[in-house]
Amino acid sequence: MKSPPGRKAKVLGRTTHVPGTGRLLDWVPPIHSFRHPAMKSTLSRLCFALSLLFGPSTLPSARAQTDGPAVDDAALDALWKEYSRVAVAPDGAAKPRVVPNQQHVDDIVTEAYRGLRETIAQLERSQREFEADYAPREHTPGELNLMPLLDEVPEPEASLPAAKQVDFKSRYETYADKIEVLRKQLADQQQRNNKYMDLQQREGQAGLMKQAVADMATPAGRAQTMEAIQLQQLLGTTLGKMQNVALQVSPAIQQCEQVHEELQRNIARWTTRVADTLPTRVMGETTVKVGYGALLKMQAVLNYAAAKQYAENRAYLWRLYKSGYKYSIGEFNDFIGEFAWGRKDSGSVFQGTYEEPMVAAAVNSVYEQMIQLTRDASTLTRMNKGAQDQYELLMQL
Repeated sequence: MKSPPGRKAKVLGRTTHVPGTGRLLDWVPPIHSFRHPAMKSTLSRLCFALSLLFGPSTLPSARAQTDGPAVDDAALDALWKEYSRVAVAPDGAAKPRVVPNQQHVDDIVTEAYRGLRETIAQLERSQREFEADYAPREHTPGELNLMPLLDEVPEPEASLPAAKQVDFKSRYETYADKIEVLRKQLADQQQRNNKYMDLQQREGQAGLMKQAVADMATPAGRAQTMEAIQLQQLLGTTLGKMQNVALQVSPAIQQCEQVHEELQRNIARWTTRVADTLPTRVMGETTVKVGYGALLKMQAVLNYAAAKQYAENRAYLWRLYKSGYKYSIGEFNDFIGEFAWGRKDSGSVFQGTYEEPMVAAAVNSVYEQMIQLTRDASTLTRMNKGAQDQYELLMQL
């Protein structure tokens, strides 16, 4: 996994992976929620289990804190003093191909992101502890295994120049189309196997309750219904892990957004302040500010440096989330590898093909998350491409 700016690369657990306009919080995973009312009897718990799905919801926004201004005016003043001595021509215009000291620019922007790097370091520690609790089961050929598909989710391109060269169709759309095919195959399989829906359509909820009572009357039926309860518990545990990952990463994403927006505002405010102090010169019938072109070039260079660090940090947070999500579904992935699909001969309404829709819905939600991660990666890459295009245009002026 690539590190954020200023940090050494760290491998998190077994994986090397872990995601617009505006504040870009849409990527935050649609946290999959369960209805979880109090269950007062085994029978009601079993009926509830049949409706337990990974359903999309919205993660509550969490306000991240930023400490003071994102950049020190004194540092910008010093950089401008150094740059303006060599960048302003005798006629007051900006000299071509003369740019501010890149190391000094990077130092100013890197300092603005110092708090975010500390947040990311905490996330890394938490994630290593989280991943250490899971020992994956080795899947055999032919078993359903979601992990390789998650590993294949295309990442955002964090390099602004490279983002300009990305073929979005081959990099992102092809993968999303592949997952859509798998979703359709799963839906077709469920339509063939689903006996639960047949019973529900014929006899409604009363028919399900009647069948559940009959199932509980035999030792085999009781054993089968207990398996359904265990599945319910596994899905609930998986949900909790998903929420934990998202609730940790979401504030870091907000912090990244806030730092970047504050940095851009401070650069714009500083530019306006300095522009107001520039001396003027009358050229024909026009009054011009001496050094104004060089000042605008310095603003463009600062914004470009900020955009580069923003892109690298957002891509890194996308990878952190994907890695955490992968481990959060680990136990569920182990379960589905051994799950016997299409058990039409089961005697219990809560097992076999009646239990299967619950598992299929959860698998489908993982497919949806793969597609969402891909869309978020594509959106971030398009933003980075736009930042590169804008910078190149400004530097030509």
